[in-house]
Amino acid sequence: MADHDTHDHTGIPGVGGSGIPASIVDAKGDLIAATAADTVARLAVISGNGSSLVVASGESTGLKWQKNNYAASTAPAVGDDDGDGYSIGSIWIDTTGDAGYICVDASTGAAVWLPFDSSSGESWEGTWSAGTYDTGMIVVHDDIVYQANTTTSDEPPSADWDELFDGSGGGPSYGAYIDAILATTGLLAYWPMQDSATPTSARMGIADYSRGPRGAYGGAGGFAPTLAQTGPTFDEGAQLAVSFDGGDFFDVSRYFGSREAYSVEAWVKTSSTGSIPIICERGTAPGLTFQVGTRPGGGGAAGRVAFYADYSSLDLGIHTTSATVNDGNWHHVVATWASGGTGVALASSQFKIYIDGSAAAISSGAGNIGSVNSPITGGGGPWLAHNQPANTFWTGSLAHVAVYNVELSSGDVTAHYNAAI
Repeated sequence: MADHDTHDHTGIPGVGGSGIPASIVDAKGDLIAATAADTVARLAVISGNGSSLVVASGESTGLKWQKNNYAASTAPAVGDDDGDGYSIGSIWIDTTGDAGYICVDASTGAAVWLPFDSSSGESWEGTWSAGTYDTGMIVVHDDIVYQANTTTSDEPPSADWDELFDGSGGGPSYGAYIDAILATTGLLAYWPMQDSATPTSARMGIADYSRGPRGAYGGAGGFAPTLAQTGPTFDEGAQLAVSFDGGDFFDVSRYFGSREAYSVEAWVKTSSTGSIPIICERGTAPGLTFQVGTRPGGGGAAGRVAFYADYSSLDLGIHTTSATVNDGNWHHVVATWASGGTGVALASSQFKIYIDGSAAAISSGAGNIGSVNSPITGGGGPWLAHNQPANTFWTGSLAHVAVYNVELSSGDVTAHYNAAI
């Protein structure tokens, strides 16, 4: 291969040579001609540890292979340098230490690798500096890995950046109660209901700390929930809430799958004497319903809290014997269920209800109808404020709704409640 002046076509298939050499060619602007098959064959060079094809630094055009190490058992050292084929931007994954590193200096014998949790203010761009960052760009800043969710010139943290990983030894604090929710094992979804306006993403809650699937607000016959209402007062300050007026809801529409344990946690406020659902996961198969009021089979009473497996000719669970929550005040309510194992029949003894941090006296009462074995399948995604098969709706306000695929312990419940007050 020669420069433009000599027009030497040696090495170009069909022109008089034997093809592009197997090594990567730095063309530096020269014209390269090759068959498509030969070009693909030469580019298909990936080492066992993985390589990235990147734009060659310092050249107006051209590509190069960037060496990465995705299967290391130790952290990189100063000797893991350009002599080994590494360059600025190379990635090193320590699979034993569960850590990742990026090369910011590959000088021979003096390589510098920054961990993804670096506190030095480095980013994938190098030292942090003002500028425009494109959507999708990932940076490491102040111990945290962020990804831009829009084109931005903001320095993270800000609304323009989504947090991907926190290596600072702890995530950002959102207050004792919210931190307790996020730290709980088995969290499936968390909808804070702290919206001041309907989110464009249809995700209920501030994106910084909401968890789980998205959904949408809706209503029947012109009903619509009212956002940014006065919520419960936590130790760290007043919260917001969403008010439902007996004909509206939040439809998650994502099936969580079958399960053998389940917990629901919420802050509720109501004065209703009807049967009003907090959350219902009953679709085309038996599912779980957490509500206030009389159960379908007749158990319970106005204002009492109920938790039961629900389906056609099935109402199997519990309700509080005397405790009520329809006094117009905010209450922390939790319901839990844990089966006796796959194929084991559900029993009222497997269900528990907690009100304001303490276990409530419960009864299965006259409500139990039918039978079903674990696991519970549900057959549909959860509805907040709506029991879709029964066509009943919540009347009142909801805040900080969370669901888990484990049975919360009494210690968990008490700790969550104490974190709020």
